Amino acid sequence: MFVDGNMRNEYMLSGNLATKRPDVVVALDGSGNYRTVPDAVSAALKLAKPETRFVIYVKSGVYTENKHGGDEFMAQDMTFRNTVGPDAGQAVAFLSGSDHSAFYHCSFEGYQDTLYAFEKRQFYKEYQIFETVDFIFGNALAFFQDCEIFVRKPLDGGGLVVTAQGRSTENEATGFSFQGCKITAGEDLKPVLSQYNKAFFGRPWRPHALTVYMESYFDDIVDPQGWLDTWGFNETCFLGEYNNYGPGSSTLRRVKWPNFHNITDR
Repeated sequence: MFVDGNMRNEYMLSGNLATKRPDVVVALDGSGNYRTVPDAVSAALKLAKPETRFVIYVKSGVYTENKHGGDEFMAQDMTFRNTVGPDAGQAVAFLSGSDHSAFYHCSFEGYQDTLYAFEKRQFYKEYQIFETVDFIFGNALAFFQDCEIFVRKPLDGGGLVVTAQGRSTENEATGFSFQGCKITAGEDLKPVLSQYNKAFFGRPWRPHALTVYMESYFDDIVDPQGWLDTWGFNETCFLGEYNNYGPGSSTLRRVKWPNFHNITDR
């Protein structure tokens, strides 16, 4: 795993930066309390007081580490990157199973299965993600707001799919919702866009997968069908689009699946 703290050099684990100084500082050069993020997280588990936010400030640098957090984990202004490259196939850059987790101004970078929204309740605000296949997958109840989704140049013959949601039964309160987001081609794909097939919003990963896009911008990189059925769940999944815009937003040629919904009622 690869973590780059250069984005805005702000606090980690804090969604309200103006109200609290960091409890500990992480710095590669030894100028902080710890040199690695895992050491600081371990300290947080021991030192944090009940009902009190514990703030870890990560100084700029490249931290090549594996790290783990608990429930109510928050991250701001961090890049999470898997550097293994496009030939490796599935390679997660970030996995979240933290309830009430939140991510602000973060960047997630990989090629396949980059962001694993594994389970529980998650919120993503103004993040960027760079990928080719199944950018965001898992079975969390996850909300993505004002985020930028950049489709990277795939391997020859490779596909381009944004989500793979994994709700298995109808009674699970899970699903992915995108509001005010943008789906566009990445800088490496733009010059050769005509050489590749267009991208899909998602492919249902489990029988009752649930994904909705609303009030979002779609570039012409989006396939007119919108959605892809790889595992045969087109009759039981729930897919929705509401009030989107841009050259890829027309629903006239979308899939004719029983549970695809062109939502018009606000």
